[in-house]
Amino acid sequence: MVNSFVGVVGDKLVTELTIEDAIDFRNFWRDRVVQEGIAAKTANREIGQLSGMIKELNILRRLGLPELFKGLRLKGEVDKEPTPYDTKFVQDRLLADGALDGLNEDARYIIYVIADTGLRPSEVVNLNRKTIHLNAKIPYVSVLPDGRRLKTDDSLREIPLVGVALAALKMRPRASLAIVIIPPRSRLLPTSFCSKTDCVRQKTTLFTRSGIASKIGSLQSKLRIA
Repeated sequence: MVNSFVGVVGDKLVTELTIEDAIDFRNFWRDRVVQEGIAAKTANREIGQLSGMIKELNILRRLGLPELFKGLRLKGEVDKEPTPYDTKFVQDRLLADGALDGLNEDARYIIYVIADTGLRPSEVVNLNRKTIHLNAKIPYVSVLPDGRRLKTDDSLREIPLVGVALAALKMRPRASLAIVIIPPRSRLLPTSFCSKTDCVRQKTTLFTRSGIASKIGSLQSKLRIA
């Protein structure tokens, strides 16, 4: 984001930035939306994050800068659902016998929890004994700030545990998964399973729309859960 901005307007002091610079950056993203098919939502996120950084610096340092990016959001933003992987691909490749053998045990459990909850990887590894409720009438996990910032307000939620997600957390009732370090995003799954589309970005739809129920029994057996 910052590198893109510097590439457009040059390496300037913050106090030298002008509204014309902001317009140039906005036009840079507009051209990418038109020519490269990048979503307007992506462009607006980049513009918004940069704007937020400059606003915060402006306040903390009392720089007296104008609102550089006011009114510069791109129009035509629409929410697009991530494209799920094909059912056959998920069942025959991702859930095939031995497909996750290249991952350590904790990493496999993380995949299982994601599979039946739609939680983000960061949400899974931050679960702890206060947020895992296995003894409730309906076992569930709570996604709470708990020392970290949630991605959105809607991220604060409770998710019931079923299938392999429940089985995996029964194997880690004290949430030792919370200290696992996830590999770089493109390596969360074996690289042979990743396309140009980020594997992690599709985590919610990856399994939940692809008939995972038919595989739950065999995975529970692998986890040795009765």
